[in-house]
Amino acid sequence: MVKQLISVGLLAGTLVSAQMPSAKLDVEGWLALYPDDGICGITLWPDRTEVLVNNVLVELDHAPFVENDLLYVPLEDLAALLGDTVQVAGNTIILQTDDGPYILYAGETRVTAPDGKDYVIDHELRQFSIKRGSCPVTAATTPLLRDGTAYAPTDYVLRRQASPEYLNGYSFYPEDGFAVLDLLQPEEHMCDGFATMTNFDELPAEQRGKVQEVGSLGITRDYYDEVEYRGDGYAIHVARLRPGEEDGWGLDGIIVAIVFDGPQCATARGLRVGDTPQRAWELYGYELQFGYEVAHGHITRIAFNSYYTQHSIPSFWV
Repeated sequence: MVKQLISVGLLAGTLVSAQMPSAKLDVEGWLALYPDDGICGITLWPDRTEVLVNNVLVELDHAPFVENDLLYVPLEDLAALLGDTVQVAGNTIILQTDDGPYILYAGETRVTAPDGKDYVIDHELRQFSIKRGSCPVTAATTPLLRDGTAYAPTDYVLRRQASPEYLNGYSFYPEDGFAVLDLLQPEEHMCDGFATMTNFDELPAEQRGKVQEVGSLGITRDYYDEVEYRGDGYAIHVARLRPGEEDGWGLDGIIVAIVFDGPQCATARGLRVGDTPQRAWELYGYELQFGYEVAHGHITRIAFNSYYTQHSIPSFWV
């Protein structure tokens, strides 16, 4: 099972009422104050122990650093945020999780996963991939030890389809001097409890009563109307099967997008209507299924999209 490190990415989004705390926490303080919160994103800066976890400043014990044009992150600190532990024995790095241990080897592309099998990071097969997209496998893209502390480059995230995985979704922007770590988590709840890719019709009547149907925005995926429902400062888009069509996609009643245009809510990373595009960039980076509109230097609308919407704000992937 992948850790609950949530992004506003593929089929996912988070919309909550949130304010940036003024105090900075250490990792233990974060876990004590937010014991049940999934992590929606982490922004990291080279040579700084301060990171932004969701919308909270957290002080790590070790700072990320850049080497060979890659950003290396401290595995022990990130694992601690997720309730896991890291042990180092020689060149062996043992990442202990609820699903069992991941065993990494400093300077090697080999990983022993909780299923007991060895996986090799391979440029062609990507059997144990470490980033969306592909990159050449070299010694620079393997974990390393520095002063007894284990680091992994941001190209090293352990994922691919059904293969064992731990983290994914790193993006490093060296020209801007920061990196964003995120991980999709479907069915993450938003304002008034709504979530993309959940069935609107199966929600409690009280919750459904918080929005009012406006009408169809047009046809989506050939067989459905994309119907808008308005709430307080936001709208949800629900797929409705058109008369005479078959529900081949299984989308009838599914929320395919959420758009908000009022400052009443903020994303879990603290982004609100009225913020600047620069703030969105630092919080989310190049997020594939997240989009926003800007007027006069400020964000006027924000959207969390699934693949199935055709009438929302365009995402970066469109």
